[in-house]
Amino acid sequence: MDEAAEHYRRAFELMPDSFGRVESHCFGCEHVFAGEKSQGVAEKVFTQMLAVRPDKPQLHYLMGYLREEQERMPEAAEHFRKAVGLDPLYLNAWNRLAGIEEKLNFTPVQRDDLLLKLVALDPTRRHVSPDLVRVSDLPRLWQVMHEAEQTVAALPQTGEVWALPASAAQLSQSQDRSTAWDFESAKHDAATVLLEHKFVDALQSYLAGINSHDGDN
Repeated sequence: MDEAAEHYRRAFELMPDSFGRVESHCFGCEHVFAGEKSQGVAEKVFTQMLAVRPDKPQLHYLMGYLREEQERMPEAAEHFRKAVGLDPLYLNAWNRLAGIEEKLNFTPVQRDDLLLKLVALDPTRRHVSPDLVRVSDLPRLWQVMHEAEQTVAALPQTGEVWALPASAAQLSQSQDRSTAWDFESAKHDAATVLLEHKFVDALQSYLAGINSHDGDN
């Protein structure tokens, strides 16, 4: 265990300079802070590093991630907020903060800020999938979605960089190709998002009920 702790220590020391604004945590070791031993090592490493580099957003992000694993949600939120305060474009920190929102007493405005910030940072929703039906400010939701559409439309068009005929042939023969991620179909415009919102859905049901009642009369 002592030898394992040393490897944990070195891995944790390397993390802050290895992480970017968007990353896949160690390619499958997302719960690296789940064990008591690793948590103890991470606590010591990140506390020491924060004392030297308090302006490093990745350190606050990692400490927030650790606190989340420890079920210390208010402290996790505080560190995630510090991370995005230091780097407002830190998508993963915004996403982690949004992920613990339901466990804390966030106001509707704070919740809207989080969810709509994710749309602004990732307008194609390639990396995050905010639950937009929980947004309470519908005019603001419409505006942010409209701006996201404009951002995507302004992106330069891309073409093939390298042709991979063998891979394309293999994909066309795959029995699982129907389950492949279809990025285009996953995108939603502002109107679609509003129509999927629970308030709009309830309003439509209410109006349909009124129309049905008027028809009976």
